[in-house]
Amino acid sequence: MALDGLNLKLGRAVPDTEHGLDAIPRSRYRGNVPVFNCGWDAWNAFEVSHLDLHGTPVQKRLRLMVPANSLNILESKSLKLYLNAWNNTCFDPDAFAQRLQVDFNAATGSEVSLCFEAPSDPWSQPSPEYWGTSLDAWATGVEAQPDVALLAKGDYSGHQVWTSHLFRSRCPVTGQPDWATIRVEMQASAVSPQHLLRYLVSYRNHQAFHEACCEQICADLCTAYQPDALQVTCYFSRRGGIDIQPIRWYPEPMQPYQPFFR
Repeated sequence: MALDGLNLKLGRAVPDTEHGLDAIPRSRYRGNVPVFNCGWDAWNAFEVSHLDLHGTPVQKRLRLMVPANSLNILESKSLKLYLNAWNNTCFDPDAFAQRLQVDFNAATGSEVSLCFEAPSDPWSQPSPEYWGTSLDAWATGVEAQPDVALLAKGDYSGHQVWTSHLFRSRCPVTGQPDWATIRVEMQASAVSPQHLLRYLVSYRNHQAFHEACCEQICADLCTAYQPDALQVTCYFSRRGGIDIQPIRWYPEPMQPYQPFFR
C-alpha cells in the first residue's frame, strides 16, 4: 500500500493538543480491488469531551458515519488526537457539533453524519438471531495471505448469515494487530462455510486498513460465489476509545447497520 508523502501521525510521537485530521485517499488502498461505493464506515468514539460555556466538563459518545464513496478515510490516531484536543475548550453543544461537522466534511471530502449520545445512554446491541451461524467450530489452518482461491464451492445455498469472531489483520503502518467480528449475509449458491472461515482467517498476518479489508472480502466473495445479494460488516475492536465498523453491500443493503461493541 503506497502511503508515501502522507506524513501520518500514526507510528510517531505527536503532541496531544494536535487538532489536524489525517485524511488518506481511498485510491491509495483500493488498488485493483473493485470499488464498493455502497456502504458506510461507522466510527464509534467513546471518549468525547469539551467544556460548556460555564467551564464544566461535558462528556459524550459520538457515532460518525462516513460514506463509502467519500474521497478520503480518516486515520484513527489523528481522530483520537483531534477529539482529545477539544477537552479543555468551551463550546455550547451546537457549536461543538458544527465544528466537528465542518472539519469531518473537509477531511473526508463528503457529507458525514454525526450522532451524539450521553455516556449513560444504553448501548444497543444486535439480537442473537442477527449473527446467524457461527463459522468458528470449523477447523482450519492459517494461510500466508488472503486469496480468492481459498473460497471453494460447497453445499450451502439460498439466504445465509455467517459470523466469525476469529478475524485478525494488522495495521499497514505499525504492524500492530486489529481484531474483529465479521458478519457475512448473502444470497448465494454453493457456499462452503469451512472455506469461508479459512479465507477470513487468512487475513491474520495481512497488513491493511479496516476499510480495505472489508472491501477485499466483498470483492472476493463476489468473485467466488457470484451472490445475488451480499453485505459484509466488520466489527473491529475498540482501540484508544474508538472503534471502526465498515459495512459494504452489493447491490442493495440487506440489513440496516446495527452497532456491536467488543
